[in-house]
Amino acid sequence: MDQRTPWRFASLDLGRAVACLLVVLYHAGGTASLPKYFGEHDLSSWTAIGYVRMPFFFAMSGFLLSWLYLQRRPEKRVTPVAFLARRTAHLYPLYWMVLCCVAALQVFALGQPESVPTGWDWVQTVLLLPQSSSEGGGTGAAVLYPAWVLQYELVGYLFVALAMWRQVLRRAYLLAFPALYVLLSDADAFLPSFLGSKWLLIFWMGAAAAWAARGLNARQRTMALALSLLWLSGAAATQYVADPVAQGLTDLDLHYGMGFALLMIFLSGFRRSVTPTVPSRPARRAIEALSRWSYAIFLCHAPVISLVCKMVRGTGLRGETGWEVAVFGSMAVSIGLGGLLCHWVEQPIDRWIGRSLQTVRAGWGQARRHAGAEALR
Repeated sequence: MDQRTPWRFASLDLGRAVACLLVVLYHAGGTASLPKYFGEHDLSSWTAIGYVRMPFFFAMSGFLLSWLYLQRRPEKRVTPVAFLARRTAHLYPLYWMVLCCVAALQVFALGQPESVPTGWDWVQTVLLLPQSSSEGGGTGAAVLYPAWVLQYELVGYLFVALAMWRQVLRRAYLLAFPALYVLLSDADAFLPSFLGSKWLLIFWMGAAAAWAARGLNARQRTMALALSLLWLSGAAATQYVADPVAQGLTDLDLHYGMGFALLMIFLSGFRRSVTPTVPSRPARRAIEALSRWSYAIFLCHAPVISLVCKMVRGTGLRGETGWEVAVFGSMAVSIGLGGLLCHWVEQPIDRWIGRSLQTVRAGWGQARRHAGAEALR
């Protein structure tokens, strides 16, 4: 495929959409199952989804970033500064908007000012700096508890940006994550243990899969699929047949992460060019829409679930019926609100950032040409 031809990982569009929906389903089911709302439902154990959600997300993120930016001939030729600027500019604005709205709701509407951090804790929350779970409401992220994922994602961006500078740093990038895990995962201090986290190691598994996938033929990718299915089946059997905690087994998140990283190698063969004149089928358009909306859905789903559960309980519904209305209502509202936020906030901001970066690059290039012309005089 021509390097200049726009393309998408069609299969990973579906994966991103499914992973986003699983996250919403997990939190909606868990919240609705609380005694203060509707209690346990026959489907509660199925909505938990166990160890699947986050290993898939981190493996996919490490794979995509490494495939796009850290190969010898990357599809997107950008500087490390431009990469980091674009990524953080995409990450923060919508996060700040949702964070401030939820914080204001907790303080002024719910009368819970103690749930909003102050001082340096608020600065850490705003900047997505790593925080201990004991200081962030149980997840390391106050106010928006799913935002702990973004803390790890931001660290991944920093590693990728560093690796983009030099070839030797790209090699070091492949060694850094497992080394950090071996050396720091059991550290007593929080920050070293954060850098040695299993989540960053799963991110690295996805990055290693991107290197391994380059140049493989269809037969080799099919072998990777078979190995992936065997690995994931073994992890699932261990989870549901045995009791991993009681048996003292190795963390299953890592096993799922390895299985999904192998799956990425197989899925790397499913790319398609983006041809604006050829419309996608309705199912494909729906999947691509959910993929685009996934970040906005991820940010807004937690407060939406809380509000929907309260509203459904306020109508008098109880038991299984209330649980079902709350869970599936939360998913519908989260998807709808995520789509609106993406269309009206996230995409306009991204377009403005893209134009601004182009203006800066053009101005910088013009300044350099002018300086060179002056030096020749």
